[in-house]
Amino acid sequence: MSMSAARGISLSGDARMLLSLSEKFLLLEEVQLLTPLPPRVRAALAHRARVRCFQEGELIVCAGEPSDRFFVLVSGRAVVLERGREVNRIDRWDSFGEAALLSQRPHDKSVLARTEVIVLTVSRTALMAALGRKRDGAARLSLAKAGESLSF
Repeated sequence: MSMSAARGISLSGDARMLLSLSEKFLLLEEVQLLTPLPPRVRAALAHRARVRCFQEGELIVCAGEPSDRFFVLVSGRAVVLERGREVNRIDRWDSFGEAALLSQRPHDKSVLARTEVIVLTVSRTALMAALGRKRDGAARLSLAKAGESLSF
């Protein structure tokens, strides 16, 4: 499964809120943070992932707030704001919020929906449940190492 397969996912009308388990898996397979994880762990995450919709102008992430999930932009456009100034764009298939989630620190930047936005979210609880307590210690370590290179 590849990014081209994930890009083949099309959303329209009310169906956009109902991503299949395989579509969620394809999206999560492309998240850099998750690539070191075994497919069964990514499948467990796909099962626990949720779809959320944000209206144009709505904050998706607010600087200073605690992080309890990361996001994959499924459709729409968003921007990263630092002290009210636009510092980056988030486009379809981009993920964000991983660094704050792993570090358990508040978000240092905000993310604003520039259009209607649909995201796939994975909570810290779901991430930890998918990794398990003991059997995926190596996966946890890979995830922590991958998270060290993220900057948002």
